[in-house]
Formats: sequence, C-alpha cells, structure tokens
Amino acid sequence: MSTTFSKVKVIKRAFSIYKHHFFSLIVIYALAVLIMWFVRQAMLEVLSLDPKYDVLVVAVNFLIQTFLMLGLVYMVIKLDENRPPSWRDFTDKINNFIQFAILLFIISVLFYMGLYFFIVPGFFFLALFLFAPYALLNENLNFYSALRRSISLGKGHRLNILLFLFMLFALAGILSALNVLMLVFVLPLINLSIAELYLLLSSQNNALDPELQVNISKLEKLLVYVLLALIFAYGVYLFRARTTVLLNRINNQLQNTNMQQADGNHNIDTEDKQALEKLQMALELYRDTYKRYPDTLQLLVSSDILKQDEISNFNYTLTDSGYTLCKGGLCVTIQY
Repeated sequence: MSTTFSKVKVIKRAFSIYKHHFFSLIVIYALAVLIMWFVRQAMLEVLSLDPKYDVLVVAVNFLIQTFLMLGLVYMVIKLDENRPPSWRDFTDKINNFIQFAILLFIISVLFYMGLYFFIVPGFFFLALFLFAPYALLNENLNFYSALRRSISLGKGHRLNILLFLFMLFALAGILSALNVLMLVFVLPLINLSIAELYLLLSSQNNALDPELQVNISKLEKLLVYVLLALIFAYGVYLFRARTTVLLNRINNQLQNTNMQQADGNHNIDTEDKQALEKLQMALELYRDTYKRYPDTLQLLVSSDILKQDEISNFNYTLTDSGYTLCKGGLCVTIQY
C-alpha cells in the first residue's frame, strides 16, 4: 500500500470553508454561470445570422469564459474561513490573463480530444494538468511552467487523483440529475476541493499533512482500474458510433454533391442540346432561302433569322460537304 491523500478529508476541509461563505459563493457562481449562459446564447444568435463570423464569435465567447474562470480559480485559492470571496479576485490577476487563456486552450483541446478518442485519455489529461490553472495564478508561472508544475504535484498520486475526480463528477452528476440548478451549489465545492488539494500537495515540498494521509489499498486501485476499463469500453462504443455517423454524413454529402453535379450537368447538356437543335433549324432555313449554308453564324443575325445572343458560345465550321456545330461538350456534324 502507498501513502497518498484522503479524498474524503480534502472534500470535508473544502466544505468547512464553503459553509462559512455559502451565500457569497452561490451569488458569485450564479452570476458567473448566468453570464456564461447569456454570452453563449448571444453568440449562437450571431452565428445563426451570419456564419462568416464563426471564428470571431467563438474567440469572444472563449475570452469571456476565460476571464470568469480566472477570477473563480483565484478566488477559491485565496479563500479560507476568515477571508471572504471578493470581486477584486477577478481583476487582481488580470496581468496573467494571456498566459491563463493559453493554458485553458491547451487543456481544453487535450481534454476534448481525449474524450473523443475513447474518453479515458481525456480523464488522464485532466488529472495530469488539474492543478495547472491554480499553480499559474498562485505561483505567477507561465503556461508551460504551470503544466510542468501540475505534472510534478500529481506524481505518486495519479490514480488517487483520478478517483478523486470520479467522486467529484459523481457528486455533480447526481445533484444535477435531481435539479440542474443544483450545479450552482455544487460547482463552488468542486473548485474549492481541487484548490484545497492543490494547496495540500504544493505545501512543504509535497510533504502531506499527517492528518490527511491515508494508505491507498489494493481494493481502491482495483476500483480505479475497473472504472477506467468500463469507461474505456463505453468510449470505444461511442467512438465507433460517432465515427460511423461521421462517415455516413461524409458519404451522404458526397452522394448529394455528385447528384447535384449530375443534375447540373444533365441540365446543361439538355439546354445545349435544345440550343443546338434550334440553331440547326435556323441553318436549314437559311439554306432553303439562299441555297447554301452560311459562311458564319453572323449571317443568321443579319438575315433576321436569329438574334445575336442566340448564336453566342457556338463553334461553327463550314466544310465542302456540310458543317460542324458545337456548344459546350456537344457537337453535331451534317453531311450533304
């Protein structure tokens, strides 16, 4: 058995702080969630009006969410039983905004890529870089150093961190299933729990507080492996289903494109054929009148048989024994 942190005790410690500032935290998180929702809805409205602004809309949405996340993360780091949350937490670390945005972008890309490819890699990336946002703000690191710091802090606790995340996700999932508004109440506790774990692992050169030390048993390790295996199996199923749907969409799109091209070509061929037949009739009318075919199609216009636009885009070649007339990819040769 290896020594690691007690997940339950970390959450209890976070809950003791949560109780002291319950009302303030709920108000701040509710406003943050409301702003994120409002921005998302506004961005969706803009997207529906003009798709050419897709990238700009996504960027604006991401930057606003980054600003809110920066304030919430820094707030829970500094929070204790005597220090209440403050609106200044959203501006005190504004100088770190660019580094924080780059960090969130990298973690988000890795996390969602991992979720797409069998889910489990997403959890590994999240566990690996869980403390990076907290380290960046608390220790004034750049995004690269924060990523490395997070990896270092989790060394020796990786499986326990995964189990810790599963517990928090399960808590959020159960409460949100009861009522989606419960997320406003549970999100501060989740962030506080991660902040408390970060502070615990970063203090005294990773020397754990004896009160929070436990030995992780083989049963817990087995539980993590079983959970990961089940999630991975489900992830394989989802990946196959999503890939099948994606391939079907691509195939359908290609078929639709080919059908549209075929219809377009068919329409073009039909129009060209009709135009050729009309011009042939005009040439025969000219021959009946003048006892010969015209040297050029322009003579059909000067003879008031056709108009100028009715002879455009035709290739006409008069020969000793007839003529060849072409339009687009269609040609007709008349011999006499």
